[in-house]
Amino acid sequence: MKYLLLIPVGLKSKRLHGKALLEIKGRPLFTYTYESAVKSKLAEKVLITTDEPEVITQCEKYKLPFFQNELPHLNGTSRCAEAASKLNADFVINHQVDYPMLDGSVHDKLFELLHENELVSAFYTTNADEAQNPNRVKIASTIDSKTLYFSRSVIPHGATQFHIHVGVYGYTKKMLKLYTSLKQSSNESFESLEQLRFLENCHTFKLIEVQKTVSIDAKEDFEGLKKQIMR
Repeated sequence: MKYLLLIPVGLKSKRLHGKALLEIKGRPLFTYTYESAVKSKLAEKVLITTDEPEVITQCEKYKLPFFQNELPHLNGTSRCAEAASKLNADFVINHQVDYPMLDGSVHDKLFELLHENELVSAFYTTNADEAQNPNRVKIASTIDSKTLYFSRSVIPHGATQFHIHVGVYGYTKKMLKLYTSLKQSSNESFESLEQLRFLENCHTFKLIEVQKTVSIDAKEDFEGLKKQIMR
């Protein structure tokens, strides 16, 4: 398989526990993320990847395809690595469940970018007020749009506009395999940001800019999305 799109779903979020199963109009949040992901035109398969029995039950209820993880995982990248290995995918997109309204065209742009880059991701530009929120991960980048660092702190210091990370990653098969062979890094642990494992081992992400999109990191984010959908 060439193009695989995965939505890793766990239920141990520290900021909003069990958020993937929070309901809007009687449906769990992750089903809305799936609806966004299947708009990709290049993805040959779009799968939920999880080991959570409650999530699997909901997948079966809504007839959503899923990959059942057999190994223990600390994060979504690790979940994706297991699934991609078993399914033998060349290029993999990890669409985090936190982004249920992401434009489907973003996935295809990232898939195309993976032909020339081993790691890719996305950001949008915002002001200093939003950047104060530690749930919005900031990016410092090079002049050719490659990552220098991801942080919950406000970086770069003194800036007036900031790049906010969007939780969608693209990897080559080689890089996902590498990820699982690397130990959890110190900055990854400090920031609670899994992608820093790549940066601390000298592998950077090529970035694209996208439109601002909803990120469900806290209760107020979920309530805001709920009001938007219920209109």
